[in-house]
Amino acid sequence: MSESPLSGRRVSESPDLLPLTAVLAMPERQIEVQLALAEGSTVMDAVRAASAMPAFAGFDLQGMPVGIFGELVSLSRALAAHDRLEFYVPLRVDPMEARRQRGRVRPPGSAGQRG
Repeated sequence: MSESPLSGRRVSESPDLLPLTAVLAMPERQIEVQLALAEGSTVMDAVRAASAMPAFAGFDLQGMPVGIFGELVSLSRALAAHDRLEFYVPLRVDPMEARRQRGRVRPPGSAGQRG
């Protein structure tokens, strides 16, 4: 039983509210916040609610791609109880380019060797 940060009521005591988790993961830390929204709420409603939370201050959540349990979803998608709303932060470096750069910086004499 967790308390809804938006309504102040216990989630388990209010069958009209959907308990949700909003998550933003970055290399240096992860932010996870519990939300409770009215039945019939959409992903966009959850994005707006999460944007108002102090934990997400300084992040443009409305400009980020959003998914639920690892699957990209539209902002108009209806939410279900216990959905995990995930905000996807753009990668700083393309993974293939990072691999190329690591390959260029091999110490002398290590060509062809695996470690």
